[in-house]
Amino acid sequence: MGKINVLYITQAPLGGAAFSLCNMIRSLSDKVNPVVLLPDKGEVYDLFASCGIRCIIHPFRCNIREKSSLNHYLRYVPHLVRDWYYNRICINYVCKNIENSGGGGGGGKIDLVHSNSSVFTIGVGLARKLGAKHVWHIREFQDLDFGIQPFCGWKRLKKMIWQADAVVAITAAVYRHWELDNANRSFWIWDAVRSEADKAYQKEKGYYFFFCAAMLTDAKGTDMAIRAFSLSGLAKEGYKLILAGKVTKDCRKCYDRLAHSLGVQGSVEFVGFCHEVKSWMERATAFLMCSKSEGLGRVTVESMFYGCPVIARKSGGTKELLKDGKTGLLFTDENGCAKAMQVAAKTDMQTMILAAQKYAVENFSEEKYGVHIINLYKEILKNLRTEKQQNSLM
Repeated sequence: MGKINVLYITQAPLGGAAFSLCNMIRSLSDKVNPVVLLPDKGEVYDLFASCGIRCIIHPFRCNIREKSSLNHYLRYVPHLVRDWYYNRICINYVCKNIENSGGGGGGGKIDLVHSNSSVFTIGVGLARKLGAKHVWHIREFQDLDFGIQPFCGWKRLKKMIWQADAVVAITAAVYRHWELDNANRSFWIWDAVRSEADKAYQKEKGYYFFFCAAMLTDAKGTDMAIRAFSLSGLAKEGYKLILAGKVTKDCRKCYDRLAHSLGVQGSVEFVGFCHEVKSWMERATAFLMCSKSEGLGRVTVESMFYGCPVIARKSGGTKELLKDGKTGLLFTDENGCAKAMQVAAKTDMQTMILAAQKYAVENFSEEKYGVHIINLYKEILKNLRTEKQQNSLM
């Protein structure tokens, strides 16, 4: 079998889903001809373009809403019609673009459509129009991690996902949340986060704890990190809390007020969005994962790769990644987080760091991940060839 032509679909803004997709495509560089559909030409486009990956830019609609309301029910049908209309325009544009360019990234027919999130459904229509198989990659809970819900309703979206040719969940927790035992073919496969060659370890640590998210919000546990840091009392010993990520003006004001009220305003620093976190993680006393319910938490795994002890909330997919006291420190509340920070600051963590790093390399490397994904692709396409042979005999 030659290279497989795959149309990937992902959304903006730049975050874990886009980085994980980029890692996946890189792990398959000698196996697939990738084309990526993006809704706009922003930071996510820059990420893929910098890796030499061909992109098609056209707006498409996401199937999400924040919460149920009277307005939601009044707008339900018009919203569905509008989404169908805009997505139909996008589907026609993409198909024409592929046809005019001679097919996928390497020419020829698109073999697979790979949707990189549960928040959009356009992959279903594209796969049907292109006569391709559809892989649906589920990376989020929606309600538990982002406080959103599918506009078409949980029941309808789950049925759509279950009918895909294959569904991949990034953790067992995500798998259970979407009831993927009901799907035609379903798997949970941990993401590729880094190459095996990227691992690093720096014994000398700085006097700071590192917290990182694409957006600094309460759902990501930013407020909990500030409170726990205050409770730890480590600010008085010269430690700092470094907060990396984008933050809205309103949230920044709230976090500044919180830090000021707790008397740690001089020890909490906002450093903005970081495209490269390695230098921060290598020297941090520990990394804090305080998210209320993380699907996977690639920054947790990055910390393990870079020799940074992880202090993580025992929730969502995070609790699958760490063994408490062996490869990280788990907590359930602010007091537990504060105590873990004290342990990290006053204990030799080398044994735990090296055990975590070994686990990360064995389970989250691009090299191993690529093998899992390409085997999945081959199995789907093998079934497609079998179906065509059976149809030709009828």
